[in-house]
Amino acid sequence: MLGVREKVCLAAFAGEAASGEKVRGRVMDNKSYPRPLLAVGVIGLTVTCFMATSANAPATATAEPTSATTEKAVSVGQPVAPAPVVEIAPIPAPAPYAVHSAVVNAGRVAACQAEFDKLVQENPIDFQRDRTELSDKDKTTIGKLVVVVRACSGLKIEIQGHTDGKGIRQNNIQLSLRRADAVKQYLVELGLSPDRLTAVGFGPDHPAASNRTPSDRARNRRIEFRVSRLESE
Repeated sequence: MLGVREKVCLAAFAGEAASGEKVRGRVMDNKSYPRPLLAVGVIGLTVTCFMATSANAPATATAEPTSATTEKAVSVGQPVAPAPVVEIAPIPAPAPYAVHSAVVNAGRVAACQAEFDKLVQENPIDFQRDRTELSDKDKTTIGKLVVVVRACSGLKIEIQGHTDGKGIRQNNIQLSLRRADAVKQYLVELGLSPDRLTAVGFGPDHPAASNRTPSDRARNRRIEFRVSRLESE
């Protein structure tokens, strides 16, 4: 589409061209105007129209901003909310005393258990078949155990009674419990607190040897000890 200025220039150029033909005719007839002068006039009018059209082109070509451009500009201009800062709570370190106390107690339990196992292995507490009485040898071993129990102050001692595989299981469980209780009572007589001692009976459920021979069955009629921390600690 031509603008107003373009149309005016074209009209002027057309009129000037027509005038030029007339002028040229007169010039040719009269021989009074040189032909180069007419050419210069036409060229000057053409350049003038071109410059006017070029000056008007940027204004015409400048289009109104589209809605997408406007939205983009608004979007860019709007302030961006900062990302929320997530604070991670630091993990509290355990109290040095609590860690040290736990390590010390675990070490004491293991050390005391090793002492009990060694003493009972060297001097086993065993019983005659279907009997719960302690022999002199057994009492000597229990006397040595008192020293270990006192050294392991603050720890709980579980006295475990066992039997061989002969007889009825339920009767053997009761028998093993009475044997463990006999050891407990003798330790109390030697001055130990009953609050630290617990007697349990397992009967034939945890044999140390097979029950095929008399010697193996004698090994199964035994007492063992397990050391643990007191529940109050």
